[in-house]
Amino acid sequence: MKLFHVDNNAVSCSLSETVSLPKSGYLWLLVERRENFDLQAWLAQFGYELNPRHLEDCQQFNQPSSYDCMKAYDIFSFRSVSERKDGRLRQFDSTTFIIFKRLLITVYDEMNQSLAKIVSLYSEESRSIPNDPEIMAEFCMDFFVNRFLEVKQGLDIRLAAWQKKLLQAKRSPDWTSLIDFKTDVRRLRMLCEEQQDAVNAWRANLRLDIHKDHHHDEQLLTNLNDVAEHSGRMVKLITQSQQELESLMQLHFTILSHRTNEIMRVVALVTGIFLPANLIAGIFGMNFKYQPVFENLSHGFLFAMTMMLMISGSLLFFFWWKRWL
Repeated sequence: MKLFHVDNNAVSCSLSETVSLPKSGYLWLLVERRENFDLQAWLAQFGYELNPRHLEDCQQFNQPSSYDCMKAYDIFSFRSVSERKDGRLRQFDSTTFIIFKRLLITVYDEMNQSLAKIVSLYSEESRSIPNDPEIMAEFCMDFFVNRFLEVKQGLDIRLAAWQKKLLQAKRSPDWTSLIDFKTDVRRLRMLCEEQQDAVNAWRANLRLDIHKDHHHDEQLLTNLNDVAEHSGRMVKLITQSQQELESLMQLHFTILSHRTNEIMRVVALVTGIFLPANLIAGIFGMNFKYQPVFENLSHGFLFAMTMMLMISGSLLFFFWWKRWL
């Protein structure tokens, strides 16, 4: 657990066990999901209480991206991914933001280092720090979405590699690796669509509340529009990658089918050319004691060879004339 006091473009760490809501600025509590921390009891000192279902959502590892609002607070769950060294995607557990008037609670996955980077970023003296917990939560989500763009670059590199493999492969590729890649693309698209739906829900709620003279709503709505635009762009890019991958697979099968057809065509032509020769050889090879024509033919071998060459040559010329060769 880490507790920060954000006020006047400054972030200070609070180490006291008993705290009170500040008169200016707000408190930012960061809690790792695997910590044995009684969040409900900690909120009781401020007179706050979480809905039991929202408390369960905070404890779930695979909570999808979603948004919900109560009279005292808003809750926003956000899922993110990163790229591993082998190029595969690592899907983090959901990050949950609970937004009160002067309090921001973030429940996150310990493997997700994005929040640590955000805290480090705002520790710089020259950095402007959001003085509202809602805008801080929005900035964190915007930071996560921008990380998705980095992941998309890795997917583009993997897609280009698979393009070479599928177009140049003379045999079937490694289908297990290809299915893993398709799974990563599909998973990333699902995450982006969940994020887009959650951000749109928050935007819709702000549009309803914007007539209540909340001075920061317009700025927050503008920021959320930017996050939604980034998420929508990610959905389009990933959808395009899915379509390109499907097209590559279809083109790969078409190339293999064309190559098979070419092989079968050559085999059929060779068979057609030498089939008359096999017929003549079969007739000459009949084991009958008396054979008309061939019995009194002194140059039977040369006659048979000449017939086979003439027929094969005629068929070869005919196939060439028909442009089958």
